[in-house]
Amino acid sequence: MTRYTGKDLVIKWGGTVISGDQRTFTTSETADTIDSTAGADTRKQWLTGATDGEASATILAGTAGTANYNALEPGNSGTLYWAPEGTAAGKQTKSALALVTSRDSEYPYDGLVVVSPKWKLTGAVTGGTA
Repeated sequence: MTRYTGKDLVIKWGGTVISGDQRTFTTSETADTIDSTAGADTRKQWLTGATDGEASATILAGTAGTANYNALEPGNSGTLYWAPEGTAAGKQTKSALALVTSRDSEYPYDGLVVVSPKWKLTGAVTGGTA
């Protein structure tokens, strides 16, 4: 099985590239289940309910990172795009409409400053290729 590392990851938020200094990027997709068991069923029966998703990142803050910081303001909505293997032709890409739900900043005394945004995926994740 072919494997790859996260160093080639490209993340764009509303057209602004926010990757390059990322430490982590995580996505999570879920589906609700609805119990449809009834009557003489001897085994539980399930239907698929609504789907949901979210994403989060940890990004090193740059000395001139105002544009990225402003783009990640909670309440901003747009398209979240990510290319896990980079943007070379034929590599996988994913995107979804999303909403920034939070933006945490950490300013350690003796360490790198990081910004950690979280998104709620408000649309289906669409896969494609670069």
